[in-house]
Amino acid sequence: MIKIFEEFINEAATFTDEQFQTVVDHIGELEKEFEKELKFKVKLNVEKEPRKIVISSDDILHNSKDPILNAIFKEMTIDFWGGNYNENENCFWFNPKIMYKHYGGGSNGTQFLWNNIWFLLDTKTWKFDKIK
Repeated sequence: MIKIFEEFINEAATFTDEQFQTVVDHIGELEKEFEKELKFKVKLNVEKEPRKIVISSDDILHNSKDPILNAIFKEMTIDFWGGNYNENENCFWFNPKIMYKHYGGGSNGTQFLWNNIWFLLDTKTWKFDKIK
C-alpha cells in the first residue's frame, strides 16, 4: 500500500465508544477555555460520526452586547473541522472555526482563537496551539 495512503487511513482511524465518552466527559474543560478567551459562556455540543467527532456551539451571537455585531450578523457559531482520531498519538485533532450568517443572506467562516486543538487521551487534557 502507498505510504501516504496508509498515513491518511491511520490519521482517520476508528475509535471506541469509550474514547468518545472520554471526550464528552471533558468537554466542560474546553468550554471553560472558550469562556476565558471570550469572557462569556459557550455551550458546546458533541456528536459521534463513524470516523470523527463533531463539536459545535450553540449560537454565541446572543451573548454579544455589541450593537454593530448584532446589526451585521444573524447567527454566529463555533464549529470544529477535523475531529479525527490519530491512533499513533492517541488523540483527537480539531480546528476551531467561527461560522456566521448575515441577515441579507450569505455565510462564511474563518479560523478562530486557536490553529489547532488536540484532546490527549493518555492524559485526558486539551492542548492548544494559539493563533499568533
